[in-house]
Amino acid sequence: MKGLLLKDWYLARTHCRAFLLILFVFAIVSAYSENNVFPVLYPIILSSILPVTLVSYDERSKWQFYADTMPYKRRDIVSVKYLVMLICLLFTTLIMGAVSAVKLLMERNLELSELAAFIGTALMLGILPASLMLPVIFKFGVERGRIAYYAALGVVFACVFGFTYVSRNTEPAELLTDTFPFRFALPVAALLILGVSWLLSVKFYEKREL
Repeated sequence: MKGLLLKDWYLARTHCRAFLLILFVFAIVSAYSENNVFPVLYPIILSSILPVTLVSYDERSKWQFYADTMPYKRRDIVSVKYLVMLICLLFTTLIMGAVSAVKLLMERNLELSELAAFIGTALMLGILPASLMLPVIFKFGVERGRIAYYAALGVVFACVFGFTYVSRNTEPAELLTDTFPFRFALPVAALLILGVSWLLSVKFYEKREL
């Protein structure tokens, strides 16, 4: 498992450097934006689909054929991609959460409970895109699953834009803590979706003929 993580780390370091630039840009934008829902959510969601990009590079280099000759189970290969997703998601969420905290502190409007609710919700929403995409990718491959990939991505960003529109006249944290009754159910739903997604990905990839 450690070897697979290192392989993905080297691959991401080589091919996904642009994401760090995107993260930096949106961190700056969110710091100066009046309503920072979209600037915060966009890099968080984008970070969660980095494993899909890594799978694409794996298939392009035919790495999956080489992996089948190594002492790794296909379950391990799938699990690493989900672990990478969670690591990227947590890292990005912490960065954007810190930026939001500094902004609110400078505005003397920092409420830790509201900030935690907003960032926690962003983290849970970030789980959704990869959870939708990875089972399709592991079943059909990146090329054959590309339509489903873009469809899932479109659904997720439609939700983000919808949330941004709804919260345009309301503080996002207030909207989450006071208005939305699913603030407690959302973490449970997100973890349930993640678990089902992982099980489907393992099942699909174990039965897939390369």
